[in-house]
Amino acid sequence: MKNLIFGFSVIALIFLTGCDNNNNNDTELPNLPYTYTNWMSKIDDGSSIADITIPGTHDSGAFDCDTGATELKWVLAQSLTIRQQLDLGVRWLDIRVRAQETDNGYYLGVYHDKYYLNLSFYSVLKTAKEFLEDHPSEAVMITIKQEHSSLSDGDFSKEIYKKLEAIGLSKFYLEQDSLPAMGEVRGKIVVFRRFALGDLGHKMGYNVYWNDQTTGEGHHHNNYSFYVQDYYHVDPGTYFSKTQYVWATMLHALGGGHDGTLYLNYASAYATWHPNKTVASSISPLVDAYVKALYHVGKAGVIFVNFAGTPDTSVDDNLVPHLVKHIIEINEGL
Repeated sequence: MKNLIFGFSVIALIFLTGCDNNNNNDTELPNLPYTYTNWMSKIDDGSSIADITIPGTHDSGAFDCDTGATELKWVLAQSLTIRQQLDLGVRWLDIRVRAQETDNGYYLGVYHDKYYLNLSFYSVLKTAKEFLEDHPSEAVMITIKQEHSSLSDGDFSKEIYKKLEAIGLSKFYLEQDSLPAMGEVRGKIVVFRRFALGDLGHKMGYNVYWNDQTTGEGHHHNNYSFYVQDYYHVDPGTYFSKTQYVWATMLHALGGGHDGTLYLNYASAYATWHPNKTVASSISPLVDAYVKALYHVGKAGVIFVNFAGTPDTSVDDNLVPHLVKHIIEINEGL
């Protein structure tokens, strides 16, 4: 294992702005380079979701749209719609939700920081439900975080729960003790949340939390354990360090075996002076090399990426559109 690490060290030698991603816009969405719509059908029913290598997207709702705003280069994190991401093979969504009070109650919009993405939280859930109706062998995990609003945990939980009820509670896996096996969650949306329930009075999935800019930390909550790497604010001098944190977390997941720990590993990053695509083009190729080195080893955790499945559109792009495919292929037999 030390030789493997050394080898890869050598390799490296919002309502303020809205994004129009409605169906009637003129933005041409990229074609998918491949689809993995049923890959979880090959996972044993008895396998814990903690023992599966799962591709996820960071800020899943921040996909391509055309407003002409310069700052969008720092807002956009994806180019594919939620449905396209799921068809590609992504099975873990990262959704940031703002609760905004209206005359008819709270509107839950999907945000990236202060930027509204013209996407509702309800529409994300509906898209995931429809995907699972088309592909019942699969499960979709979703992490929900309150973004750019400040409701109490209890009040925010109640608003989120209302949207789950509107979709149909039977479509969700809302247990919050030990992590489930694959057979328990096929056809369901599995809820993870970055907020406490307060006085909700209902189960609503697993609480996950971590310190800002963490290079790796473990937690035990109720009857489940999780480990998170989310060192997201980088500069050109720390791009390589970021990839090493990703790699170390993959190895940690591999070395942990079937210990039941869920590994959440963010390969996404943000830099003050470089647009998100530029940062991803610098980081994703090395992450892809690490991923391919673990072909069919089994467990390497959940790996969140920016610009999943996005083709290179300029000579400066190196976004590795096959990265999600390679993450899936870490699983044995896929």
